[in-house]
Amino acid sequence: MQGATRSGISKAQALQTTVKTDWTRMIAPESQSQLAIVETLVISLLAVAMGWLVSPDDPLMISASFHWVWFAPVLVALRYGVLMGVLSILVLAANAVFLVFIAHQAAEMPLAYFLGGGLLTLVVGEFATVWTERNQRKEEANLYLEERLTRLTRRFLLMKLSHDRLEQEMLSRPGSLRSAIHDLRQQEYLEGQAQANLPAAQALMGILSQYCLVEEAALYPAQQLSDDRIKLGLPSAMLGTPPLLSAQDSLLNYAIQHKVLAHVGQLTNDGYQSQLIIAPLYETSFGLVGVLAVRSMPFFALNDENLQLMMVILSYYTDTATNADLTNRVLSALPKPAEGSFAEEIARLIRVAERTKVSSELLVLRFSGEKKEVIPEQITTLKRGLDLMWQTQIAGEPALFVLMPFGTQAGIQGFNHRLEGWLKSRHGMSFDRLKVDRYTISLSSESDLERLSRITQGQL
Repeated sequence: MQGATRSGISKAQALQTTVKTDWTRMIAPESQSQLAIVETLVISLLAVAMGWLVSPDDPLMISASFHWVWFAPVLVALRYGVLMGVLSILVLAANAVFLVFIAHQAAEMPLAYFLGGGLLTLVVGEFATVWTERNQRKEEANLYLEERLTRLTRRFLLMKLSHDRLEQEMLSRPGSLRSAIHDLRQQEYLEGQAQANLPAAQALMGILSQYCLVEEAALYPAQQLSDDRIKLGLPSAMLGTPPLLSAQDSLLNYAIQHKVLAHVGQLTNDGYQSQLIIAPLYETSFGLVGVLAVRSMPFFALNDENLQLMMVILSYYTDTATNADLTNRVLSALPKPAEGSFAEEIARLIRVAERTKVSSELLVLRFSGEKKEVIPEQITTLKRGLDLMWQTQIAGEPALFVLMPFGTQAGIQGFNHRLEGWLKSRHGMSFDRLKVDRYTISLSSESDLERLSRITQGQL
């Protein structure tokens, strides 16, 4: 059993978001902290000291064939940007002031010397700043794509497991796992505002009881205090009457340390205390949000497939619960009936924009001409790889929502130009003749939902 369950955990571990060390931050730090100031001063003072050591008569190396001391400001500007580069120049300037006014080793301040070196440092610092910002934008775009790929993988695995379960247990378990997850997500939206932590927790416990055969368990809201310490709240939901989970539980410590679902088979007999399974609930942006502690379940249920299924259900629950509040507001701003997955993508992109200042664009097309029933379906064939489209109705008229993650106004204009060219070649008419109304919304903060609401209510 121990070998089988460990194999199951290895599969479950593949579904967890691991914390990776970003070695690029050691080469190009993102913030100018006190350590950056100290490092700048050390590098600059080393350059000054090398100048005095190598050329005591000309510490600034003005008469040398190459001004080697300017390596210090250039390196600092490349590493930290313009501001730290200027600080390094000030250290060299202080050395020059000492030579002129105190040591009397120079007749006057070498203004041209500092002008050329200063301009070089400013150019290098601006170059570093521009490319650092571009790199951050690319990293954020890649992170978003990775999250979408992860969600697609989870949906595929969920469908496969759901079909397998339905085939094996159709008579005893009416309804599919996918429909149960759908009901759970809708319940989370309904309770997103009424319950701050872990909405629809009891509904989650019901699904775990039905599909994973959990008999006794409790779901706790949790907060990460350090790498190996967490703070547990009171249970949000319970199955049966399990004892309260202790913060010193060895299985809990193992799960938090490795950031993965842990079961009793991974501990020695001396390490077992009261729980069979501990599953921490992690989300990319929020970190640790909860802990599931399973006290009792059938012996045969502790297997590879069941543990993997439990991880899929918990991953879906966590992904929806942490965005339930904002998704609720997006759903209320969209036409009814709104599509939950489309609203989730809008909510995630708003969170990304608030965190990184990289906005996305939403284009709303409303059709009222004679071909209004045909054109929206045809336009969906023009979708780019990253865009999402949703067909609905606004005030009884067909409408098409086009979501462009990390799009710009130039991208919107390009799409409109391409779309108008397609309409002229396909139908021989422009937007105006086909009576297509266009509205653009820049998704940069939650306040943009007000404009979306006015559009869907026909007020614009």
